[in-house]
Amino acid sequence: MRKYVGRLRVLVVLSLLACVVIIGRLYFLQIVHGQEYIRRADAQTVNLYDPLLNRGSIYFSDKDGTQILAAGLRDVASSSEHQRYYPGGSLAAQELGFVAYNSDDEQKGRYGLERYYESTLSRGGEDLYQNFFVQLFGASGSSTSDFEQGDIITTIEPSVQAELERTLQDYDVQWHPALAGGIIMDPTNGEIVGMAVSPTFDLNKFNEQTDPAIYANPLAEGTFEMGSIIKPLTMAAGLDSGSVTPETTYN
Repeated sequence: MRKYVGRLRVLVVLSLLACVVIIGRLYFLQIVHGQEYIRRADAQTVNLYDPLLNRGSIYFSDKDGTQILAAGLRDVASSSEHQRYYPGGSLAAQELGFVAYNSDDEQKGRYGLERYYESTLSRGGEDLYQNFFVQLFGASGSSTSDFEQGDIITTIEPSVQAELERTLQDYDVQWHPALAGGIIMDPTNGEIVGMAVSPTFDLNKFNEQTDPAIYANPLAEGTFEMGSIIKPLTMAAGLDSGSVTPETTYN
């Protein structure tokens, strides 16, 4: 009889431990990641487009190294999905790019950093479609990929970027160029702290633009680099002042 009592106690202890594990996993699934699963469940009822449920953020960096949000997510009214949001509006628009639907009706990065780092910023969410009981008992294997998912931290300083864009706007008002641009670098390490193109646009209202050419960043993507015209002018000035002669060499 005592042997059976001992076995019964072991069984009770194991049952209690199993209950604790199950409750812990339920808490993790329903409380910690509950909203994410709700969004995924709601998204399965929508087949007309691919909802944006999760995506990494992009940050600016000020001179003290503080990260400032440049591109994040916000909830869409009366919906469980997210919408890409750019707090700076037109700040560094061509550099950041934006998220929009492509030909496959999927929301992906279009132009700028959003497109270049699509594999890093995108969140496939395949882990949220795994079997519930496999997740519950923690037996799911970790998936591997050829790239790392995360956020993007740029070296662009918002104050420098804003001043550069104001300077280009003043230049545009005075001279009315078809296109103007500028880059500001830290000479000590080569980091880009400001890069701007004029005309520009509001990232949160990119669909209001009629000419898609405004989305591109010619400073980084142009076949002919902006500013190359200054090279013959500089050489002409050097020849005119006598600082450079046909016999001058350059190492």
